[in-house]
Amino acid sequence: LRSGKIRRGALVHPNQSAFQHLFNSGQDDALVTLCGLDYAAFQELHILFKPLYEKYSPYGSDGFIRRLKKRSRRPRLLTSQQCLALYLAWSRTTGSMKVLQLIFGLTASHLSTWLRFARRLVVKSLKDDPRSRVAMPTDDELQEFIAAIEAKYPSLKDCWGAMDGLKLRLQQAGDNRIQRIFYNSWTHDHYVTNLFLFSPDGKIRRCFINAPGCLHDST
Repeated sequence: LRSGKIRRGALVHPNQSAFQHLFNSGQDDALVTLCGLDYAAFQELHILFKPLYEKYSPYGSDGFIRRLKKRSRRPRLLTSQQCLALYLAWSRTTGSMKVLQLIFGLTASHLSTWLRFARRLVVKSLKDDPRSRVAMPTDDELQEFIAAIEAKYPSLKDCWGAMDGLKLRLQQAGDNRIQRIFYNSWTHDHYVTNLFLFSPDGKIRRCFINAPGCLHDST
């Protein structure tokens, strides 16, 4: 009897979904847990996201989004806030899509469509925004960061940032040679590794992406 999907009859409407209840609560910690952003940061990104959400449709040919020729009067299944939150929540989980179905009140086909749409709109939103760029700090910023770190950790001299790696799981390759490149024996799984350099203001200042999972962060 198990189909692997949750059908519409077992789901609430997105406007009565668990996410909508969470969002209406106004609790920053809850939104950070689900989406990784507090309300101020979410709204800042939503300002960039919403105009594109209203300008494009997820139902284009060959799976591509398309620009709307005229404003449709038919209400969409998701609001722009729900669509953005769906992408942010998805980016923070490696779990089953069925969990996202329950959180957002979406069938599997709708979830796939709106998630793909949201991913592409977020890229469009941030592509040309200077605040989303990975860039080295200015000389003045460097001195501020060094002073801030030394004030908290006196033994660290001339340090202005910290690096950390993020492992992203991959499907196991069929070719044994390729599989070994991405296999991490410490965690017994397959990854690409992204390494980020953070400054004390929370910004990413340098990055190295898509390193094979067999490499240690220090390498």
